[in-house]
Amino acid sequence: MRNSILREKSIIVSCIFIFLFIGGVTPGITLSIYAFQEGGPNHLEKKVVTGAGVYLRKSPDLDEKKVAITHFGDIVSFIRISSENNEWYYVETGSDAGWIKGDFLANFDEKDELQLCYKISRHKIDTSQNFGDIVDVSNFLERNINKSIGTSYENTFKSLYMISLRKSLSLIPKDKYTEPPYNEWIYKHNKEPYWKTIYQSPSEPDGVDRNKQVHLPSQEKNIQFSESLSIEDLLEMFIQFSDSNDPTLKNYSDQAWEKVISKGAKVIPELVDLIQDSNQKHYLQAIACSAIGEIGKVRENDVSKGYFIIGAGSPAKEAIPHMIKLLNGPGFSEYQQLIISALGQLGRDAKAAVPHIIKRLNHDEKQVVMVSIIALGKISSNERISLPALSEIIKNDDQEMAVEATRSIAKFGQLSRIILSNTEFDVVNVTLKAVATALLDALNSNHLEVQRVSSYNLAGIAHQSENPMPVLIRALQSDDAEVRFYIAQTIKQLVIHDNSYDPILIKALEKEQNKQVRRMLMDAINVYSEQ
Repeated sequence: MRNSILREKSIIVSCIFIFLFIGGVTPGITLSIYAFQEGGPNHLEKKVVTGAGVYLRKSPDLDEKKVAITHFGDIVSFIRISSENNEWYYVETGSDAGWIKGDFLANFDEKDELQLCYKISRHKIDTSQNFGDIVDVSNFLERNINKSIGTSYENTFKSLYMISLRKSLSLIPKDKYTEPPYNEWIYKHNKEPYWKTIYQSPSEPDGVDRNKQVHLPSQEKNIQFSESLSIEDLLEMFIQFSDSNDPTLKNYSDQAWEKVISKGAKVIPELVDLIQDSNQKHYLQAIACSAIGEIGKVRENDVSKGYFIIGAGSPAKEAIPHMIKLLNGPGFSEYQQLIISALGQLGRDAKAAVPHIIKRLNHDEKQVVMVSIIALGKISSNERISLPALSEIIKNDDQEMAVEATRSIAKFGQLSRIILSNTEFDVVNVTLKAVATALLDALNSNHLEVQRVSSYNLAGIAHQSENPMPVLIRALQSDDAEVRFYIAQTIKQLVIHDNSYDPILIKALEKEQNKQVRRMLMDAINVYSEQ
């Protein structure tokens, strides 16, 4: 679900910002270019404060009286530069005005505000080793996260906020946790889900896990998640940081997902409650469906043992009606893809979902159609409506869709043969006949890959069709050696059921140049001779 991640808006503006950082963000480095000098016209150009807790002063001198304090990320209006010392800028904050060193200012462009917010925050986090500085950055990011919602910066800001928290904690002296301002800061963040996830230890009075503190800010390989975290908290953690560029946060995301899945069937009722809650966020409900699919998914060894043949007990079976209801509700196509994929993972137990998934075969978005085709093959049920619907897709001009539909039809045949080896159900022969007929029709496709997939999967079931010979004869004359090889293999198995293939095999052998195909044709002739 996972997935896509963070994009920059403007290369040109990025270069400008990089230039600014070289020239005017870090204390001790002065701005390279001053656009305005005292005595010129007043300008209300906006600047952003890049220092933490920087004072405005009555005159351009560090010994002068403090007028007001500014914080990291504050926007100020630039008035003029000192004629005596061009390192000082006269600015106003709205309620106050005073002098500030240019080292702590950068140009502010409203069109690229989020990009600037990211760059100055990232720079400060990377370069500062001062607790107060990083806390100021955290507060700034927290204020700006809401501005980033719905933009390409949303996950970036959330990730950077977590990084700033982690670094702030790492900068607290080990013997000062219970003293101001550190204890106040810890108390403030102690109720945040992310904080609990990463740092909280129930055994410690202030909630800080000392063992983790020793390793910060390096990457933790195995996160010990707080048991007080709900499934909703863990899923939120997974979503928020799954796209992060920060390896540590990505690690948190992966382990949050594993924590949910590791709970197994016992967590399904809580996941069902999530997808039933009409007030819940759609993206969270879709991810909950993905978790249900992962927990209850059909594995190859389950199928080979005959498990799930008649819906024999998927631990996620109770969730299926609710997943179907959610699929038919409002939501973006990305959410529908997650739900459909999850239903497919549940195999034949999700047969009630087949009509609802078939409706998505006409969806405007290709990816929704692709996910639906794959899910129908995994469920391999309701063949009376599934197989005709998939056969129509094979006629599609889109080769990718047609190939995937052919593979899904083949899965009906594969499962039917497994069922045949475990049961005596008459319905198996009916299904194999329908599958064989659909795959023979697929041999007439204009898509070569469809012909290959079809010819490969016909072996062992072609005899179920009423009259496969005309189609197989045409396919045996294909220009593609791979198709001819698999058709020869199919006929080799067919001669056991039909003794009329001898002349066809001999004629094909006379013309065949490919050694592997010739060998398969000769084997088929030998089998015929033994009959």
